[in-house]
Amino acid sequence: MNNDPRSAFSLIELMLVLVIASLVAGSLAFKWRTSMGPFLQQETIRKLALADRQTREFAESNRCNCLLEFDPDSSTLNSIRTLGGLNERVSYWIDSSIAVSDFDVIEYSPAGVSTTWSVAVGEGDEKIWLLFAGQTGQVTQFEDKAKLDEILETLRVEGADAR
Repeated sequence: MNNDPRSAFSLIELMLVLVIASLVAGSLAFKWRTSMGPFLQQETIRKLALADRQTREFAESNRCNCLLEFDPDSSTLNSIRTLGGLNERVSYWIDSSIAVSDFDVIEYSPAGVSTTWSVAVGEGDEKIWLLFAGQTGQVTQFEDKAKLDEILETLRVEGADAR
């Protein structure tokens, strides 16, 4: 066994290595989470479109009224389907780090039709507005809220359903 004090690491050196490793790991975790933002936003948009399509198809195929609502407390999008006096709830979880705003409760007729509606996904410069066509469910993305508002106002003026 070698008792030379120069051949081993001191406690200070080991602590310094641990601090540096922790800082590197923390910065990598922060960069990873930041880089996930656009992916999570697109995943939220995909889930909104999926929930709208499935709710619309259920209403039409079962000839029943349905609702689509967003619960910000649990970050879930809920499709409420009424069939034979019973309510069935299908939930779609939305990542809580992605803001969903300007969402009203959407009603679907037994024909699978809703009013034309919009929702905002994201925050600040990263915000995207979605327009869901009430008759077809077609989804259009907007980065400029003024363009979305112009379309919605045109629909209102022409007497078409729009929210």
